[in-house]
Formats: sequence, structure tokens, C-alpha cells
Amino acid sequence: MHKMRLQEKYFNLINSGTKTIELRLRDEKRRLIHIGDEIEFSQINNPTQKCLKKVKALYGAQDFERLCEQIDIAKTGFETVAELILVLAEFYPVAKQIQYGVLAIELE
Repeated sequence: MHKMRLQEKYFNLINSGTKTIELRLRDEKRRLIHIGDEIEFSQINNPTQKCLKKVKALYGAQDFERLCEQIDIAKTGFETVAELILVLAEFYPVAKQIQYGVLAIELE
């Protein structure tokens, strides 16, 4: 089972089923994720808050801008591609995106 931590807002969206796509760098840890795997999500500020989700599909690209061409933005917790790219660039600089690639993890 894989483990990922989320900010409260995104944890709540995943826990409720509103957000069904989680976006990450495709680093060494994320390369181990496969369709059918389970991911335990926990809230960063309250790690006792947890939920378990199953991986339904995986999408990869060189950067988040290209990844957005493959996915439904409404499932990511963001309203627009511009907002998604801006927020994710704070966590994952473009140089890191290009170095590792990026991943959309679709959840059941």
C-alpha cells in the first residue's frame, strides 16, 4: 500500500469522492504505483484523518500543462487549467516536472 499526505482541502475532496484525480511528480516513489494498488491518504495537519482509495488509471506527461490535455480538470479539485498549473508549480517547479515527469492518479 502506498501512502500520501495531503493538505486539508484536498484531503477532504478526495475523502468525499469529489476529487478523483491526484497529481504528483513521477518520482521514484510514484513510479511504483500501478493500476489496482491502494493508496492511504492522510491529512498533513491531522495525520489521524485517513482514507483509502484504489488506483483506477494512471496518466503521465512531461509537465502538468501537457498532462491536462489527457485528464478531466473537474476531477482534480481545480476549476481551470491555469489555476492547476499555477498552484502545482509552487510544489513542483517546472525544472522538477521535466526532470521526473508528472503523473495523474485516477482513483475509484
